[in-house]
Amino acid sequence: MTSWQPTPGAALTARELEYLRLMASGHTRDSAARAMGITEGGANHHAHHVLIKLRAASMAQAVWKGRQLVARRPPDDAPTVCPTECAGDRGAYRQHLRRGETACAASRRANAAHTQQYRQNGSAAA
Repeated sequence: MTSWQPTPGAALTARELEYLRLMASGHTRDSAARAMGITEGGANHHAHHVLIKLRAASMAQAVWKGRQLVARRPPDDAPTVCPTECAGDRGAYRQHLRRGETACAASRRANAAHTQQYRQNGSAAA
């Protein structure tokens, strides 16, 4: 019987995020397990998945990468219509980021669709 293994780069589950937040706030693996109401083995399970999904070598690196992801995440209330009147495609998304802007919702959706298709097919979307 094969056990489920997380995919590197995949999104963290709610429990994995909770575990990562506890680790970021200074908890040890034992105290995080107690705070989550799980066993130490369950905490080890979450730690293993967090490390693989974030492609981190240590929990300290995973916490750092998690903070970087949160800092780069655009707000949910970002405008749907781009103030720069871009094309709203993946190329526009990359242009926004190069200019240091928050990407518009349309270009974020196009980039997310491209990324999802890439992960499913293993090749770039046309």
